[in-house]
Amino acid sequence: MACLKYAVFPEVFWPSSCLAVNDTSQIEMQVPRELKALPWEDEDCKVWQAKCNRFFVDAHLQPWGDEPVELVADPTPPERVYKTLARYKVKDVVLKEADLMAIDGRPVWRYEFTGQKDGKAYEIVAASYPIAHNSYIVTYFYHAGSEAARDDVLRSIESLRVTERREKGGN
Repeated sequence: MACLKYAVFPEVFWPSSCLAVNDTSQIEMQVPRELKALPWEDEDCKVWQAKCNRFFVDAHLQPWGDEPVELVADPTPPERVYKTLARYKVKDVVLKEADLMAIDGRPVWRYEFTGQKDGKAYEIVAASYPIAHNSYIVTYFYHAGSEAARDDVLRSIESLRVTERREKGGN
């Protein structure tokens, strides 16, 4: 039934994409299109992407070794966000806002930027989640001024859930 609802009303019923964290838990988040793992890593980060109707999303899972990742009280965006913006050749990047929020009982930093790519204005929202021994950083790109895209991006960020793994094995 859920698949039928998604097929008929894709803007309302978004599928959950599952990204492995460890053998027992996973990150689930909703986007209009399923996040697909890329066949390569970006500086030891696993990468997932989806091109949706109103926005593009790029997600990185950055391992931090044996020590659990701690929430950083400093609102400075992680270097990974700036590397992602550079990878997509976004110019004239300006940080507009940094906000610490709680989602599913977890601290999440949300960053909002403006920038230019190929002469067009974009808004970029990035969210950084410390989970276990990893940092999960998801970056959304959409055309500047699109309130519908912004609403979709915020909905996706707020859908974050860390759940028990349904199956063993790599994602």
